[in-house]
Amino acid sequence: MKGGSMKTLVEINDEHDTCEYCGKTGLKRVAWIRIEDGTTVPFGVCCGARVLGVSKGGLAVKAQAVDLAQKWRDAGHSAETIVKAIWNRFGFLVAVKEATSERPKTICIGSFGRITM
Repeated sequence: MKGGSMKTLVEINDEHDTCEYCGKTGLKRVAWIRIEDGTTVPFGVCCGARVLGVSKGGLAVKAQAVDLAQKWRDAGHSAETIVKAIWNRFGFLVAVKEATSERPKTICIGSFGRITM
């Protein structure tokens, strides 16, 4: 889990209080990160930022973008509309990977936030 393999931020919330990375308990918030085998693991916010290679503040901004994308997807908006909304609100580019026979259409937020359409 500590290696450089692909990890994806899912969300940040208060549904767990222990970091699976360092073992710290009593946390107010955790970052849920999907690791390479597909499981979602709770990391403390500081450890989650370290694992994903961003600052703690950067992790919070990315989590807001992921949350916005998920809400807009669930409301039925197109991938293109979601990309424009993220650009307008957060000011960073988001890529859309078109669907193939192996995977559905996906919105890529940075190198670690992925929303399946």
